[in-house]
Amino acid sequence: MTVDGGEKSTTAAAPVAEHLEVHRAGEKEVSVVALECTDLLIGREGECGLSLSDGMVSRRHARLFRDPFGRWWIRDLGSRNGTRVNGVPSTERVIGLNDVIEIGPFVLRMRRPSSTDDSTVTMDARAVSVVETESVKTTTLAEAGNPRVVASHLSMLMKFGQSLLSLEQVGGRLSALCRLMVGEDFHGRTALAMRLFRDRADAPPQMLCEAAFAPGCEHDTPYVSRGVLARLRRSAEPVLAGNAAPGPVDVQLTVDRDVLPASAVACPLRSDDRTVDFLYVMLPPQYGTGEWLALVSLAVEHFQQAEFAWAARRQEQEHAAIDRELEQARQIQEKLVPKERHIEGLDVAIRFKPCRWVGGDYVDLVPMSDGRALLTVADVCGKGLQAALVAASVHSLVHATLGAGLGLTELMQGLNRHLNEFLPDHSFATMVSLVLDPKTGEVEMINAGHPPAIVVDAQGGARWLPSGSNPPLGVGDVTFEIQHDHVDPGEMLAMFSDGLIEAGGKKNENVGLEPLSEQLRSVYAEHRDDPAGRVADSLDALLVDVQGDELSSDDRAFLLARRM
Repeated sequence: MTVDGGEKSTTAAAPVAEHLEVHRAGEKEVSVVALECTDLLIGREGECGLSLSDGMVSRRHARLFRDPFGRWWIRDLGSRNGTRVNGVPSTERVIGLNDVIEIGPFVLRMRRPSSTDDSTVTMDARAVSVVETESVKTTTLAEAGNPRVVASHLSMLMKFGQSLLSLEQVGGRLSALCRLMVGEDFHGRTALAMRLFRDRADAPPQMLCEAAFAPGCEHDTPYVSRGVLARLRRSAEPVLAGNAAPGPVDVQLTVDRDVLPASAVACPLRSDDRTVDFLYVMLPPQYGTGEWLALVSLAVEHFQQAEFAWAARRQEQEHAAIDRELEQARQIQEKLVPKERHIEGLDVAIRFKPCRWVGGDYVDLVPMSDGRALLTVADVCGKGLQAALVAASVHSLVHATLGAGLGLTELMQGLNRHLNEFLPDHSFATMVSLVLDPKTGEVEMINAGHPPAIVVDAQGGARWLPSGSNPPLGVGDVTFEIQHDHVDPGEMLAMFSDGLIEAGGKKNENVGLEPLSEQLRSVYAEHRDDPAGRVADSLDALLVDVQGDELSSDDRAFLLARRM
């Protein structure tokens, strides 16, 4: 397996950044791929961001991408063997924490930074007493061989894991874990949940919840071994140590046995390159064995599984809230796109496709009181909800201005004043607005920094309408220059957003104005006797084909109007 930019990993510590864990089914070796971009191409080709070398993987198999709301999606690119999520064939879907992506023989899992951070953990300001200055000999779980755990303990741990799923606050779950350690099943004297700072060796660990004490040990002083902390900083693995006579496992805790004969177990709860949250349990010396290290580690695994389940639950709730808001925004935006209404003397078709979910393109057709029609297309700088809100305000102002009986110049000047006042810094909108008289074909037009409109005829001819030298809307006070032209019967006017000329193709090449002009001429010549809607459908299909399996990088809107 080849993972470009990835590194093989078998450690328990997780990278801070979002990443993928990739392995071949049936194999233990795991590769970690940091997600430092928002769009990852997956396939057999060497140029893919994640290259998976196997004949069951297509050259360009799937794409993993992040939306503006932080959610990751997987999209199959028409691969030969398909992409499966949780065993189900999937074309495109959002990826949650519990989801398993299968591509050929490879299994991919999304990993994110732990949700157990300072905002969710009840921090205690007290520092823990750290003792000893000399080195300590410790044993990790991997070094302890194959310790046995009895069935009664396994049953108890399963019940414990289930109980954590009813505790909503992470502080409550941490306290439950500590109380379990000092109960009759684990025989601990003291249990602490703490945070260790890996990059600050002089900083004492901090308490994450109240310490738990076994009955009769309430007045004990919790001692923490500096040697154990040093081992945790290095490897973030479960550690066993003791200061009594060595048993089957040769370990030594350098807390003075005259102070407290004991064993200690430390198990990481979560870790990154800055911190390690861990459980620290002081035990009577007879429990300083590999079996007890394994038992405490299993309890921590159940805690981690519960944390993972709570994180997935929170993520599902967040995704559901985003979906609800996006659906409402999508419904509003769809209502702003005009239906293909009848205007005497004009055959009109409108198409609108946001980049993802909602967008900042605006396209409209508004009949005027004098029998003429306003045709307009605008493009708000940016994408997503912010751009969609601005586009909605442009729609409202256009209709309010025309409803008041004002003309094209007043419309553009009013829009410019509004956007100058309310647009965020470094934002703007381009717009082309055209008033067409269906009876005479006379055209009045103002182009504010937008791609020019084009007129094509049934014989394959085309010409660009003059665009003038007006700047975009929202960049300052401007007196707009108005242009005049004419559309003859049988000619088709095309107005569009720059999503049509900047569509990334299979080789990531822009379409451009001239190629778009050729496409329009070709499509119109082929469908000269068909309604404008049929011409629009053919143009839309052509644009989709040009885009190929590349993700759309911009909103796409266009308007076609043929003078009858």
